This record gives sequence, structure tokens and C-alpha cells, in this order.
Amino acid sequence: MDEYVFEFVKLYYRGYRRRMPAYRPAGACDLSVLSGLEAPADFDLQPAAGWKSYGVQELRFPSPVPCACPENATVAARLLTASAGAPWTLIIPGYSTGAVPPYDYGFFQDIQALALLTRGINVALIALPYHLGRKRSGGYGSGEGFFSPDLADMQATFLQAAADGIALVRWLQTQSSRPVGVWGTSLGGNVAGMIATRVTDVGAVVLMEPLDNPGDTLRIHYASREIRRALKVAGESAEVLTDALRWLAPSSHRPAVSVDRILFISPLWDRVIPFQFQNAFWEAWDRPERITVAAGHLTMPPDGGLNALIADFISRRVFSSAS
Repeated sequence: MDEYVFEFVKLYYRGYRRRMPAYRPAGACDLSVLSGLEAPADFDLQPAAGWKSYGVQELRFPSPVPCACPENATVAARLLTASAGAPWTLIIPGYSTGAVPPYDYGFFQDIQALALLTRGINVALIALPYHLGRKRSGGYGSGEGFFSPDLADMQATFLQAAADGIALVRWLQTQSSRPVGVWGTSLGGNVAGMIATRVTDVGAVVLMEPLDNPGDTLRIHYASREIRRALKVAGESAEVLTDALRWLAPSSHRPAVSVDRILFISPLWDRVIPFQFQNAFWEAWDRPERITVAAGHLTMPPDGGLNALIADFISRRVFSSAS
């Protein structure tokens, strides 16, 4: 499943290979765009149909990072409310969320959200750049274009994802006196990790099968072969991917969050983000608490018992003290 699920997703993206851009070298990775980000002053908050017994609102605000794609210029998030004044946790999903039915935030995020909501924690779900309603027009699928042989564009996309997440965390901090939690899965683990390097007052950070340096995975994963092929045509080695995206790896930075508020979750049989990459990330951050599971990248996240343990970890920390 880990090897071939993205091949299945590509079947929904007619013209995927034709739309693949040519190689473009990486530019300077300007991380200054992640500094000094505040809660967005200009935002739109609208009520939506309830989900189970919980209130739902849709939040939108301009991305703090300019982009060339108008559909992607607005950050979108769904807010699920357990109770007014309750602490918040931001759930950041993985790549291609919404690519297949039910074309929404997805099954994994429903399970994670419920685990938190039943413990009295409000939940925010964010649409990553080029996902869901932020996807490119012209037949593009959800998430298509996030990973690309256009390395300069991919750098900008990862920076935008981190900036959007930081801005949303800052906004959530204005909604409660309790600390905000962050729970990222896979690609979302990269975003959650980058948030944790910039925001000191996060109550809990959960990195589930996290992507660290994106180039490491793109160099070897079967589903990334079109990207490697474009690099080869341009006379470049796949090694350039690791070099180009090095500063977008959370492990290249020190966490601003204390180690006792960080939890790693790693599947031992992960074929998307191999365990050795996740382990190196964990080592670089001084070995926070970690749960390892005999599972794959796609079989671990739906584990209800595991998600309950994670929700308990977050609950203990976001309810432990006022921010």
C-alpha cells in the first residue's frame, strides 16, 4: 500500500505527467518569512453544518506568503468545537488529502479529530497549499504540484505551508487562554515540525510519521520517479533534492518547544518515509518521547488505540496550565 497508493491517486489526475513542470534549480531559501508572523487581522469566519454533535465553522484568511496561484492565496481551515473556551489543537494532514472520495479532510483526520473532541479539545483542520479548495484550476487534483521538479517553486510551497500553519496557530491562541496543540501527519509532520521551531508557546507537538527533509524521500520513493526523471533529463542527480530542501527540514533547526511537549510516532515498516529518516529527525531533536509501531505509513494512522494515546498526551499538556 505504501508503495502504490500514490499511483492509484494519479489515476484521478488525468494529464498529470503532461502538467509536470520542467526542472528549475533551487533558489535561496529565505526563512525570514517565518519570523514575526502574527494572527491574521483580516479573516472570514462562517458557520457551517454541524458534524456529529459538534459545532463547525469555516475560517479563511490571506496567506502570509504571496504566491502565483490565485486559488492558493487564501488559507482555509475548518473549526470543530467541543465547547467555548476549550483549548485548541491544529491537525495538519498528509499529502493528497481530498484526492479521493469523500474529497474532504479525510478519514484519518476524522479519527484524530474525534479523539480530541471527546476529550473536550477543540480542533482546527487546515487545508495545505494546493489541497482541497486551494488546488490549482485546470484539472489539477488535490495536492498536485506540491512536490515538483521545479525546485524553486517547491521551496516556496513548503515555506508557505509553514507560514500558513504558524499564522493559524497564532489565531487559535487568541481564542482560548489554554495552550494550543499541533498534530501533524506525514507531510503535515514537516509543517508541524517547522511550527515547533518558530513558536515557543505551543502546548504539545505530535509528529506522526513525519517528513523531515523532503528531498530524502523524493530521492527514493517509487511514486516520485517522474520528478527524478525530470532532473535526469536536465542533467541533474537526484541528490540535488536533498541539498535544495535541507533548510526546510525541521531537524535542521532547534525546536522552540520544550522536549517534554514533543511526541514522535513512527511506524517501523514505513515505505513512504523510511524509519531511518524519522529516526534521524528524532535523534536531532534530542530523543523526545516516542512510540514505535509495527505498521506501515498508511496502516498506522487509523489505529484508534494509538490515536487515543496521542489525544491523552495532548490533553495532559494543553489542560496543564493557562498560556
